[in-house]
Amino acid sequence: MSIVLSIPSAHAHLLAILRYWPDLNLARGDAEVWVRGFTEEQAVQSEVRSIPYISLFREQEGRLIPWGKSLPTKRLPGLLWTPIARAIPVESPDYNHNFFGVAEQITIGLVSHSSPQEAAALKTSFTALKAYVASAPAVRLQELRWVHSSEEQVLIMGHPLPALPGQTYWPLGEHWLPAGYTFELPDLAPHLSRKLAATEPSWFFWTVEGSYTAIPKSLWQPLSRSSVRLHRHQTPPAS
Repeated sequence: MSIVLSIPSAHAHLLAILRYWPDLNLARGDAEVWVRGFTEEQAVQSEVRSIPYISLFREQEGRLIPWGKSLPTKRLPGLLWTPIARAIPVESPDYNHNFFGVAEQITIGLVSHSSPQEAAALKTSFTALKAYVASAPAVRLQELRWVHSSEEQVLIMGHPLPALPGQTYWPLGEHWLPAGYTFELPDLAPHLSRKLAATEPSWFFWTVEGSYTAIPKSLWQPLSRSSVRLHRHQTPPAS
């Protein structure tokens, strides 16, 4: 049984992030674009689940069972399938930064999301985090990772997130956007990671105003009482 993804044709450009995934095939219908060949593990990765407007199905002998359900609701259309790397251009037309004047730049804006995604990260205070881990059962911490984001602020990633006050985020590739928002120009998302300043592989956490903080992936660590205690006096990473 393989996993199949569908997305309205108007939003098919958002699939560019999957172009280099192996064993995926793409087909274009009248109103939808389909991708099949995902494994169970791939279907739950952030790159897939962060793509807006998608629907996921399990395919069984041509019948499509919605993700999380047990009964089929439709059949997979008879379409012409093409390897996704061939079906999607190598790169969407990019901005020619040399065209702009020295003082000009592209402004990255965020707008309200028509279909908000599930939050998977939280920015809260270090004080709130310390109080939480002091009494939380170990099982509630084992799927969480964390990092300092500033002197008093921390970021927590995983599921389920603790019920603490703060800003929540949802993932779009390597970008983490405030819950309820998305990029004003979604086509830019696959290219932003190459353009933004980061000395090593990083997660980019955005504000509603369009600024970001790059947090190196290597700094994230499992959340535990001992990790919080040991980092209590550690200098936080530069933003």
